Amino acid sequence: MDIVGYVGYAVLVILAIIWTIGVRAQLGAGTHTIVGALYFVIGAIVIPVFNVNMLHALWVIPIGFLFSGIIAPILIRIPILSFLIRLVAGIFTGAVRIGVPRQKIEEAQAASMQSSIDEGFDKEEDD
Repeated sequence: MDIVGYVGYAVLVILAIIWTIGVRAQLGAGTHTIVGALYFVIGAIVIPVFNVNMLHALWVIPIGFLFSGIIAPILIRIPILSFLIRLVAGIFTGAVRIGVPRQKIEEAQAASMQSSIDEGFDKEEDD
C-alpha cells in the first residue's frame, strides 16, 4: 500500500506543478483556478511536512478538482470569504508570477474580463 500512496503523492505533486505553471502562463486565470492551484500546492506540502500517510493524496486529488470547480466559485461569492480568498490568491499569484511584467498581466486580465463579458452578451442574445 505504501507504493500506491507514493504514486498518489507523485500525481499530487505533478498536479501542483502543472497548475502552478498554468497560473503563471495563463495570466488571465480566474480566482477559482488560482485557488485550485494553491490547494494542490498546499496538499503537496502538508502531507510530508506533517508526516501524514501518503495514501491521503488519493482523496486530496479529487477533492482538489471539486474544490476548484464547484466550491471555490461559491465561496468567492460570499463577501467575507471573498476578501480572504482573493487576498491569499493575490499573494500566491504574486509569488508565482515574479518576473512577469505587471503591464502584461493587466492586459491579459482585461482581455479575459472582456471575453467573459462578450460571452455573457452572447448568452443573452441566444435566449
